[in-house]
Amino acid sequence: IAFLEKLYEASGTTTLGDDILMEQAKLYEQRGDKLNEKRTLAKLVRNHPYPSGHLWDEALLRLADLLVEEGEIEAAIAALERIVAEHETTTIIGSYTRTAMPVALYRIGLLYRDEARDLDRAEQAFDRFPRLFPDSTLADDVLYERGAMWLDAGDADRGCRHLRTLLDEYPVGRARRAGAARFES
Repeated sequence: IAFLEKLYEASGTTTLGDDILMEQAKLYEQRGDKLNEKRTLAKLVRNHPYPSGHLWDEALLRLADLLVEEGEIEAAIAALERIVAEHETTTIIGSYTRTAMPVALYRIGLLYRDEARDLDRAEQAFDRFPRLFPDSTLADDVLYERGAMWLDAGDADRGCRHLRTLLDEYPVGRARRAGAARFES
């Protein structure tokens, strides 16, 4: 850690800066030193922001995990929202969607549902997903979680509507199998 701190002082403003901080955070994680891991990740996010910081989103995902462990659900959601906020489309075919962006929005929905117990905000997060990330491999998972959420809340019409969409749009996959089982029951 001391070596990485000196290395960061010497070259932290270069493209190696966020790599150095991520390695330092991983060492803190291995030690079980969550406070310093969190501080190091926060420094990485602050000093090496998107789009130049290539580990920015990974740092925010891990930071969100640490915040959830501490019971800071709204702070974790805010960290994940920072990732989603960077999503943009291009004027040519394609987008600037990074792998962590749909993952972050999916986790936001789950956090609202499971940790904050706020089904309306979970629904809002799940509702944003197909608009922002229509081609994501998580799209079927979102439909399943959304449907299961409303079934568990006792709203069979709403839950089955989402599961029916899942079954109609996705012929295969884990989420489809789970959705079919819930829908049939």
